[in-house]
Amino acid sequence: MKIDPGVTQTLVTFLTGGGLIALITAAVRGFRTVRTGALSSTRAVVRDLVTARNEAEDRLDHALTERDFWRGVAGNYSYQLSSRGITPNPENPVPPKQSAAMQQAQRTERRRKRDELEDSGEIIL
Repeated sequence: MKIDPGVTQTLVTFLTGGGLIALITAAVRGFRTVRTGALSSTRAVVRDLVTARNEAEDRLDHALTERDFWRGVAGNYSYQLSSRGITPNPENPVPPKQSAAMQQAQRTERRRKRDELEDSGEIIL
């Protein structure tokens, strides 16, 4: 196979005369563009996450402030009632966690009684 000297000369000119440099420059610019785009996208995501976190912290602060205010109001009313000889209703409030456990126990008891009645034939479903 014979290579034409003109092709060889053109190839050598392209590689050494700026063609290779232009190719490398284009590749580096492309890499930088992709990297810059990725970094700006990452910055935008981080900025959004920071904004969402700050909003969540603000909502939490507001909720805690409201809770503390109403807790104080309820304590005041309870004290006022007790100091005048009136028993607050309910006298001993049940916390939500215990209340949920009591409700679950009541549901279980109702199911047990219903099952007993169904087994005895007193209730037909």
